[in-house]
Amino acid sequence: IARGSQIRDIAGALEARRIVRSGRAFTVLARLSGRDRAIQAGNYLLPRRRTPGSILRILVLGDVARSLVTIPEGLRIEEVASILAREARMDSSAFVRAGLDPRLSDSLGVGAAGLEGYLFPETYSVHLGSSPREMAARMARLALREYAALASSNEAPGAAGRAALMTLASIVQAEAQVMGEMPRISAVFHNRLRLGWRLEADPTVQYALGTHKPRILYEDLEVDSPYNTYRREGLPPGPICSPGRDAIRAALEPASGEQSLYFVARGDGTHVFTRTLDEHLRARAAARRGD
Repeated sequence: IARGSQIRDIAGALEARRIVRSGRAFTVLARLSGRDRAIQAGNYLLPRRRTPGSILRILVLGDVARSLVTIPEGLRIEEVASILAREARMDSSAFVRAGLDPRLSDSLGVGAAGLEGYLFPETYSVHLGSSPREMAARMARLALREYAALASSNEAPGAAGRAALMTLASIVQAEAQVMGEMPRISAVFHNRLRLGWRLEADPTVQYALGTHKPRILYEDLEVDSPYNTYRREGLPPGPICSPGRDAIRAALEPASGEQSLYFVARGDGTHVFTRTLDEHLRARAAARRGD
């Protein structure tokens, strides 16, 4: 039901879809009860075996159709848009445009050129027909609230601030397959940043390439992008995905006393953490052998 729809048009649509038997009778009922101008706009899922009075009541209450949509951790804007399109019939292109619009991020106080990394992973109750722009804003507001709650008892390292911490959290989210390792992975990156080393994080190269590859090749490490942390020092310009609570907490609270500077993935999703290059090379060789 579009905003500003007349009762005759609404009744006609209900009759055409066999939700009411007579659109004229529904119009008379709505006018006699004084509720013909109280019907709320929105998308509805209406049963066919209800009385006209109960249908009218649903429309006046604005009991619009909703869908529960779960957004997992570690997704990019385009991936979030795809889920919303599938689960909530949302225009994915419009959602991506909103997520990349610096005017929207500025209005929310995000402090970034877009909402990449700020579409908080959570389960949302979404009205079918919701505005993609408002949905993106809703997710970003939740991300800012969650960050504020987690950061209230922590001090951001140096002058990094929220933008840097969210960027780091996104890399931790992309690197970690086991939640319990997030603080250790975060500590490795904190140690590298403190020493002025490059992060050399494969997920940032994936982001720079704009695609998911099962394995990063040496030639991929040469991609010319500010997101390529094999070629650029420090953090990339912004998040590479949307981190969840655990990754944000890990960025704020890296493992205390962790002195590792390297980690290499085992086949089971866990990592071997090492302090020296020699240890790292041995661990990498062992991982490739499947030891």
